[in-house]
Amino acid sequence: MKSAPSITELFLLSILVVSGCSPLAPQPDQSKFYVLTAAVGHLAAPPATPGEIKDHLIGLGPIHFPGYLERDQIVTRVAPNQLDISENKVWAEPLANNFARVLSIDLSEQLASDRFVKFPWYSTTPIEYQVRIDVLRFEASADRNAWLAARWSIEDRHGKSLYANDTTLKEAIKIDEPAPEAAALSRVLADFSRVVAGRLGQLRDD
Repeated sequence: MKSAPSITELFLLSILVVSGCSPLAPQPDQSKFYVLTAAVGHLAAPPATPGEIKDHLIGLGPIHFPGYLERDQIVTRVAPNQLDISENKVWAEPLANNFARVLSIDLSEQLASDRFVKFPWYSTTPIEYQVRIDVLRFEASADRNAWLAARWSIEDRHGKSLYANDTTLKEAIKIDEPAPEAAALSRVLADFSRVVAGRLGQLRDD
């Protein structure tokens, strides 16, 4: 005949039951990780001679991001002065690194050239043109758009400014596609690459 459980056993059992239902108990990680992707095969090259393009080494950077984007979480602007920081939607790598790499790939596709060097580079690197970028805005918004605003410039190898401009672009977020925010941000980054590539092509024609 089994003896009745002791008070100590009942106490330990109650702790196990309560801890399993407690909000303090370990919870499964709900994080989903995202990356920007290049628009390889979907970008039309601007009218420029491939030989001209491949003759020049182009430096990309430095690229500066505002402090509120220097985080792992994906940011959504819900009002002009209010941001939502997602706890579950997370960039798989630092956003600035992902941005620079994808922009480099998109520009290479646009200009039919792989002669891009990301900042920083050695002082002896024979850069012909340098593209500097200050990202002012790069996030999804509550109205289901992805925005990119940037102040950027092109300098020659001597540091002389050849061109400077502010660019603001947006792409609709398609809620029926996988990872809609990251996909739309990738598209708006590809749009920005078209703008930069077009201007680089004009400089070569000047």
